[in-house]
Parts: sequence; structure tokens; C-alpha cells
Amino acid sequence: MILCCWLPTHAAAQPLPGREPPPASAPIRAQLVKRFLSIGTASINGAYYPLGTAMARLFNAKLGEILVISEPTNGSVDNVRYLQSRDIALALVQNDVAWEAFTGRGNFDGKPFAELRVLASLYSEVVHVAVRKDAEIRTFRELKGKVIAIGEAGSGTAINARIILDAAGLKEGDYTPSYLSFTKATDALESRYIDAVFFTGGIPLEGFALLGQKMPLRLLPFSEELRGRLVTGYSFLERETIPSGTYSGQDEEISTVGLRALLVTTAEFEPELAERMLHLLFQNIGYLTSICKTAEALTLRSALKGVDPKMLHPGAERFYKECRVLER
Repeated sequence: MILCCWLPTHAAAQPLPGREPPPASAPIRAQLVKRFLSIGTASINGAYYPLGTAMARLFNAKLGEILVISEPTNGSVDNVRYLQSRDIALALVQNDVAWEAFTGRGNFDGKPFAELRVLASLYSEVVHVAVRKDAEIRTFRELKGKVIAIGEAGSGTAINARIILDAAGLKEGDYTPSYLSFTKATDALESRYIDAVFFTGGIPLEGFALLGQKMPLRLLPFSEELRGRLVTGYSFLERETIPSGTYSGQDEEISTVGLRALLVTTAEFEPELAERMLHLLFQNIGYLTSICKTAEALTLRSALKGVDPKMLHPGAERFYKECRVLER
């Protein structure tokens, strides 16, 4: 089936949600669309959705005859399941979730998704744990007995939160988990319905930045003992820091942990198209950054960081060999 869509003549003409549309006089063109591709992202207030949107605009402007759509979802776990059911063609997924799915562990226990393939490692995702500044909570142990927003069911954040709380000595029953979207979680923290919010994402997180302008926040630091326990026990976690001044009122560097955000697909995705997409991504980082600041972290040097070589897509392997990131 061939459909006709009206598209702006350049990618930047498409407004982000909440922004003014281009003027009525903006030039448009008719384009025959032979194929639709969806990118699974996450909550619209996290980093995945705006980055997926930026990628979609770039691909729509450059690929021709393909319309790429950025789809909001519950996050990494659901994105993998949508890939399995072929409801989407591409997805942004945390590397720990991708590894669990590929090997059939954790949320995918006994059901490995051997066809999952990685196109690129995009940027570091950092774990944020925020409380109200007036709360008497300064350590993870003081979260005992509290209501904690650990992320939406089906999100990578929820997986990370449970791992971290367990490593900090808090078992199920020691706290009340709340499975809220990021937007609802920050609203609930402001309204005092919950005591803390976990979120894993690129820095700065726009949602935390906006919340910090409305109410004083405190980010909980990870002790070196806790960080050591986490990076030793989980190969996909790394030591990370949130630089001082990242958020309003944050006067000190925050020690934390993080992982990597991956662009993934399936083994059946055409190698030629995968290679073309990767060329576009790494040749247009400036354009992507103009839409989503997180994209400035994209580099060829770190494009395979946190990626199991067995999971690399053939088209990606060919691209990285051409760019001399991999040996031929």
C-alpha cells in the first residue's frame, strides 16, 4: 500500500509537542510513503521520547518513502516486548534490559529473545533519586517505611530501583512501591503523596529541572560502599556522577550509578537500512542536539559501550568497521 503524506520540506519545521507549529506559509511537499516504522521510546517527560522524536524527524527528512514515528511507551521492558510482537521496528532500551531479554533472564526469565539486535550505544543513563529538601531523608536506609515511586511497571527504571534498594538493604515490605509515570511521580512528590522518586535517564532530566524550579529538591548520594556493591554485582552498571549545579539548588556533586541507552531492533531489520540510519545519526549530531540536548553525548568512540558483541546487528557491524570503530 502506498500512502501520500504532507511533510515539511526540512526536518526542523516539525514542532515538538507544546511548541508553536511552523507558520502557515511554511513550504510543504507531498511525499509518497511506502512504509511506516515506529520507534518505541518511554514517557514524554523523560529523555527517550524527545530523542526518538529527533531521530524520527531526521530519518523522515533524509530517507524518503519511509515515515518514522516516535511512540511514547512505558519504557524499556515494554519496548522489547513490542519488538518481539513486531508492533515496532526500532526502540530505545537500557542495556541491562536488552541483556536480560537476549539471555532470557529477569523479566524475560526462560524466554530469551535471541533475535534482539543493537544498532548503537547512545549515551549514559544516570540513576536519580529525589526527595523534598525539607524531608528528613538523607540516606537510602532512611527510605525504610516510605512510599517510593520506582517507575512505571515495564520500565528500566523500575528494574534499577529494585536492584538498588535491595543492595541498600531494603527488602520488599520495607517500603511501599508506587508505579507511576515520571510526570505523575513528580506531581505526587510535590503534593506529598509520595516520599521519593527514582528515575534513570540522561542528564539533565528536564522533568527534575522543572520540578526543582517549583520546589526545593534533594538528590540522594550513593555511598561508595553501595556503588561498589552495585558495579561488582551487576556488570551493566557503572559509577557515575551528577555534576554540581545540574539542577536548581544542587550545590554538590552527587555520586550515583548508571548504564547505557541503546538503539535496538531485530535480526530481520534490513542491514542496508540499518547502515544508512547509522550514517545519518552520526553525521547529524548537531541537528539532533538542537531538538534534544541528550544527543550531544552521541559519539562513535562510545557507540559500542555496554554492548554485548553477540547482539550487534550485521548492518551496524558493517558501519562500525567502515568507520574503523571495529577491526575489519
